[in-house]
Amino acid sequence: MFARCGDPQSVMKVFDNMARRDFSAWTAAIGAMAMQGNGERAIELFDDRLKQGVKPDEVVFVAVLTACSHVGLLVFWISLFFHLLVFLSF
Repeated sequence: MFARCGDPQSVMKVFDNMARRDFSAWTAAIGAMAMQGNGERAIELFDDRLKQGVKPDEVVFVAVLTACSHVGLLVFWISLFFHLLVFLSF
């Protein structure tokens, strides 16, 4: 909700203070950073999410791809695209 209202800092404040981060919390934090144009932080969160064993879905892939486009991370985007193909078993 904070991200949709243009307040990604509040999203991250809530996220950072969560004792347990569920699927939705990770997706909201990554999406907020992507909407803010903070691609590096969105990618860091995505990597942390994977390390925590939280599997990505199509929504989080779109958020990370959006973040990559904002900061010009073409190589990472291509790598992520291939991971998406494997994840979705195309």
